[in-house]
Amino acid sequence: MLWAAGRAYYYRGGEKIAIAHGGGFYEDVDLEILTEIRDIEPVNLDEVLEKNIDKIHFYTHDSMNFIRSTVEKYKDKVDIVTVSFSGGKDSVVVADLVKRTLNSTNFVVIFADTQLESKMTYDFVDQFHHENPKIQVLKARLGRDQTELWGGKLGPPSRINRWCHTVYKTAPIRKTIKEYLGGQEKPTVLLIDGIRAEESARRSKYDNIQFGTKEMLQINVSPILEWSSLEVFLYMFLRKLSFNQMYRWGGYSRVGCIICPYSSSWGGEYLSRRLFEEDVEPYLTIIKQNVESSHIPDINNYISEGGRWKSRSGGLDLDYGGNRAEFIVDDGNLTIITDRDSPNFWTWLKNIGTYSQA
Repeated sequence: MLWAAGRAYYYRGGEKIAIAHGGGFYEDVDLEILTEIRDIEPVNLDEVLEKNIDKIHFYTHDSMNFIRSTVEKYKDKVDIVTVSFSGGKDSVVVADLVKRTLNSTNFVVIFADTQLESKMTYDFVDQFHHENPKIQVLKARLGRDQTELWGGKLGPPSRINRWCHTVYKTAPIRKTIKEYLGGQEKPTVLLIDGIRAEESARRSKYDNIQFGTKEMLQINVSPILEWSSLEVFLYMFLRKLSFNQMYRWGGYSRVGCIICPYSSSWGGEYLSRRLFEEDVEPYLTIIKQNVESSHIPDINNYISEGGRWKSRSGGLDLDYGGNRAEFIVDDGNLTIITDRDSPNFWTWLKNIGTYSQA
């Protein structure tokens, strides 16, 4: 048996046999072989499931009881029960747990189409819908193309300026739910998600029930918060659930947008450029165009080396960015020089005092 942990690959007995170096949109992967392995034994999945069956059943029933009791507690306080579905392994397990716990008429599954999902994900969402005809699946999608905002006033999203999640995920989901409820302005929603503490340090601090209030009151319920990735896969194998082919053919450890400021250079960028080059290229072109004004000599290296485009915090490299005006003070007089004439600017200037326009 061979398994991966980050960039390292291990063989039976915990022996490290290889390490992957490099990798990115414009950088190949260099695989360093530490130990020669001639024969890799296939995993006896039936035996693995048999040895872990009690543990799987414990986690399963614990999560189902949690779903049942939580929905029972809040059912008269919410307008709708939804299941967040991304097409990834965690959402597959959560959807199945909810299906086993609740009547299919008591909840809806909602998929947020960010426009940056892979073809494998889109195919799998359709497959899930086909395999679960009694479950209502809603698809939330913003009408504006992502490239329009990447190349416009907002620029590429970054880890500091993560506008994409709000614009292409949160807002469309809210709009879709409101429309589904007949235009209700401020619905109360119980959303069951597949968040797991193991995924990040930030998520490890989450509670399994969280409340958030913006345009609608949302109660987030996380029934598999304490599950490990292994337990998620064991559950899917035991239940013989279909799953996204990005895990098998793509080699991804997590499923999401094919270009993302939070993706890793190896597990996201390298694979996405080679598997979905036609879909990724328009976004890479926009990133290149935005950094050209910074006079960076090797743009491809800038994008690959540490993913520096992901740390953008301002709009200096955007057409709409930079300093819009130069302020000069001379002998008590303030002169403002700007090449961007805007009615809003002159309205704002009235707050300073009287002025004359040259």
